[in-house]
Amino acid sequence: MNFIAVSFLLGGIIAAAIPVILHLMMRGRSRRIEFPALQFLRSTIIQNKRKYTLRHLLLLLMRAALILLLGLALARPFYRGTEETVSGGSPFRHLPGNTESPIAAALVFDTSIRMNCTQNNKTRLDAAKEIGRALLARFPAESRIAILDSSSDHDAFQIDLTSAKDLIGKLTIKARSRSLPESIREGVRLLNSSDLSHRELIVFTDRTNPSWPERQKESLRQAIKNVRQSKESGDSIAHYLVDCGQPIRENSSIRAIILPAETIPSGKRITLEVETGHLGLDRADTLELYLAAGNRNGKEAFFEKAQKKSVQTIEFKKEETRKKSLFQLADLAPGFYQGAVRFTGGDSFAEDNVRWFSLDIRSNGMILLAAPDPVEEKSLFVREALAPEEYRKLGIAPFEVKSIPQSDLKKLTPDDLKAYQAIFLLDPAPLDDSLVDNLFKYTESGGGLGIFFGRNAVPVNAFRTESFVRLIGGTLTSQVRIPDGDTGLKPVNWENSVLAPFRSLNDGENVPWGLLSVNRYWQIADLAPDAIRILDYTDGRPAIYTRSIGRGTLLVSSSPFSDLPNDSSWNQYPYGEASWVFIVLMDGMARHLLSGGLPVLNYLAGENAILRPSHDLESKRSAAPGKGILYLPDCEKMELTPDEGGTQFRFPGTAQTGSYFFQPLLADSFSDTGFSVNYSAEDFDLKEISRSELDKYLEGTGFQWLDNEKEMESARARQNLGQEYYPVLIVLFALLLIGEYVFANKFYR
Repeated sequence: MNFIAVSFLLGGIIAAAIPVILHLMMRGRSRRIEFPALQFLRSTIIQNKRKYTLRHLLLLLMRAALILLLGLALARPFYRGTEETVSGGSPFRHLPGNTESPIAAALVFDTSIRMNCTQNNKTRLDAAKEIGRALLARFPAESRIAILDSSSDHDAFQIDLTSAKDLIGKLTIKARSRSLPESIREGVRLLNSSDLSHRELIVFTDRTNPSWPERQKESLRQAIKNVRQSKESGDSIAHYLVDCGQPIRENSSIRAIILPAETIPSGKRITLEVETGHLGLDRADTLELYLAAGNRNGKEAFFEKAQKKSVQTIEFKKEETRKKSLFQLADLAPGFYQGAVRFTGGDSFAEDNVRWFSLDIRSNGMILLAAPDPVEEKSLFVREALAPEEYRKLGIAPFEVKSIPQSDLKKLTPDDLKAYQAIFLLDPAPLDDSLVDNLFKYTESGGGLGIFFGRNAVPVNAFRTESFVRLIGGTLTSQVRIPDGDTGLKPVNWENSVLAPFRSLNDGENVPWGLLSVNRYWQIADLAPDAIRILDYTDGRPAIYTRSIGRGTLLVSSSPFSDLPNDSSWNQYPYGEASWVFIVLMDGMARHLLSGGLPVLNYLAGENAILRPSHDLESKRSAAPGKGILYLPDCEKMELTPDEGGTQFRFPGTAQTGSYFFQPLLADSFSDTGFSVNYSAEDFDLKEISRSELDKYLEGTGFQWLDNEKEMESARARQNLGQEYYPVLIVLFALLLIGEYVFANKFYR
């Protein structure tokens, strides 16, 4: 048994002696007088006197006990038991009697964009910072404090409490770099490196779903378990969760802007699909589309300087959580454009009310199809998949396609080839070395090349030359025949962009790959180490693979995409029950090849951006681009220097959302360009995990819930001191006081 304030205990003992002293001092002394008539009552008086003396003593003891009990309660006795006897078995290290001993503490703040929700005129992050600073003021002076957030910039103990407090004040919303469980694991690692006996981990969270990814649950539990088991002395870490969030009752959000492409041929009508979300009661919101030829004005001034292109009213119903809206852009001159879609109405989460995008309108955006004769028939399926005739008539085809005989391909000079963003060789016949070299250089400089082998790849020795093997990264060996047609396709690499359109179909599980039956294909051996297999045949051999060549992209299919049904076709890709899979697959392959020679214009927050010239400008550039100025969304400017090859600029860490505009210092060597940055739709998911669900997530880690500063201090005191008896003693004092009152009134009645 230990006491917080021993002086109160000593005072109580001294005060308990006062009633005894007074009782002895005030006891009356009787005079002896003989009265014969009362001699017969003497025995009765003696009996009554004994009874009254006993009552006086009992009352005296009760009053002395009252004073003693009050002193004992004010002394606040406590018992430091083992880990199993305190807080239901939660593993904590308790201070050895001295509550002012220095401690090691890691304060982990969730600084995701969701912490920017406004509640009671302050954000969730502001509320967390306020509690954090108040807690620091109560820590012992020599304590070691680490402040961690969604970045890894502050993963160390601060010099002193003042530095830690200043760092809390400077915390801001961060782009995604690591999850909350990763930050917690880093906090545990720091605490485990401390030699102080008492250590605390305090996590500030709003309990939103994305902050607690299911895939990281086990690794978080294991990290804490390993720390608890690593200390033979029994040292462990006290874990606390501070809830900084309140449920959002109403919110409208722009979840995504779906562009037909980032680089679009001029003269095409552009359809933007905007996906919006809603939470709450019936509501009507105004959605506005703005566009500007590049944005040097930052976020704040953009909507004043840009042109308002369209306005729509979106009506949400109570149970309606998703809605799609279409915006049309037409007659845009070639050039680089940046735009935004925003809700004009306000709510408690302003960050998801606007979304940014960038577009590049090019005068040349063509895919070249080189096919055997008859060209129109042999290129029919691929041409219609990429640019359906009805779409071409309406001017809304996603790609501009040109078909030529393969024999005309060797007539094109390297400069002629660079007029195309991608070239498809459909069932090619043997190619001479000069043409192979031209295609290699075309791809190396940023073009996209697709080769679809078929019946014309004979004699096979013509495709085993050194230059051709260098191009495709493999060797054609022999034809594989499957008379029964019971071989189909199976995905190998779902992360590749070719299969991206299929991932929305229940993660690809609903795609009938087995219906794309194959009767014949070429076996390709000795694939290059950098070759990435995208689709295999069900017998395990590669069907479609890709590799990078310089700045460009190569894609190879070992079975053709151009056979007609009456050609004793090698496969059933373009027709049959699963013909829609062929169309989606062609779209994915085209976009994959185009991405090699085109800059990426739209990024997610936290990704590294790369700025590079357009494919056609690359061939005309006479000098290295030199330096350039990048205008950031917050109106700051940054000077960029190109990489060693002088062909591109790198901008690491897109922390700010909005539009970034790049202007070269040498205008004739690099066109104006830029990019846009947004948070992902997952970052805007405000759905909260209940406390019971999060308790299951953190099961076995010893975390305690704390809702405010007072509750935090109370819990810390309980864990530091162990089991305190103050509440029990106060209850006993109250009961004894009532008993004394009743007994005294009855005695003196």
